[in-house]
Amino acid sequence: MNELDFTQPGGFPLDQDVLAFLQAQSKLAGQTSAFGGSLSIISGCVEAGGNVTDGFIAINGEILPFVGTAVDLKVVIVETVNNLTYEDGVDRAAEKIRYATFGDDGVTNYLWANFKRNTSEGILARLERLERVAAPFLSADGGGMVLFNKAAMYIPAGWQEVVDWRGRIPVGLNVDDIDFNTIGKTGGAKTHKLTKNEQGAFEAQSTSTGADGTARAYTQNIRLRAKGDASWTELTANTGNYTSPVKTINLGEAQDAHSILNPYRTVYFIELIDKS
Repeated sequence: MNELDFTQPGGFPLDQDVLAFLQAQSKLAGQTSAFGGSLSIISGCVEAGGNVTDGFIAINGEILPFVGTAVDLKVVIVETVNNLTYEDGVDRAAEKIRYATFGDDGVTNYLWANFKRNTSEGILARLERLERVAAPFLSADGGGMVLFNKAAMYIPAGWQEVVDWRGRIPVGLNVDDIDFNTIGKTGGAKTHKLTKNEQGAFEAQSTSTGADGTARAYTQNIRLRAKGDASWTELTANTGNYTSPVKTINLGEAQDAHSILNPYRTVYFIELIDKS
């Protein structure tokens, strides 16, 4: 920040340029109010019973007193210009008194609802809390990633897809289950071909009736039931010719693996790479 040295001997040259310098520095210091946003409440301005108390607010980097009154939708800046008598005896408009209050001048549009108040926690404490929340993404070790429900072309700058997570879904860590007790372990499959022991316990019964002969016509009735059930389910009736009293009934081909995929939606997992 600029400064003046008032300790030099010889009489400090206090003139209009120096005063303008000092005023510029005060305005520069006021820019720190931007930490609270373009419209913020610095202190006071407590709303109660339909009124707002006096206080201080910041509008676009300018710190202003706020004159409390009945609450309204908009805030305006009121400026009063006072004349000062100069050394040459001439009165000139030199003193500007500015404050904010409720009102509507038809030009400005500062909505009271948009003025934000810093919490008692304080800005630095809030930033530190946010840094702790963001640590999985910002720390050197990283490890944090998020679901991204748009196409890869929309992944924000500074982020990238976590390629190792393509086609995978997360599961909870269960230290008592060998299949799910290690971070980063993979497994599972899209399909599975059932073995004989994995198939349902069914039995089939076929009966044939027809004329005797080398090649006899028949009507074949097939019934199916789970082992242990008392009743049969009639499946179908087949007719044809056969030369052997033995008829093989296929209950399944067991050629194709069946899908074990639950209903799903494809998404990206993305991670932060720009930690600057």
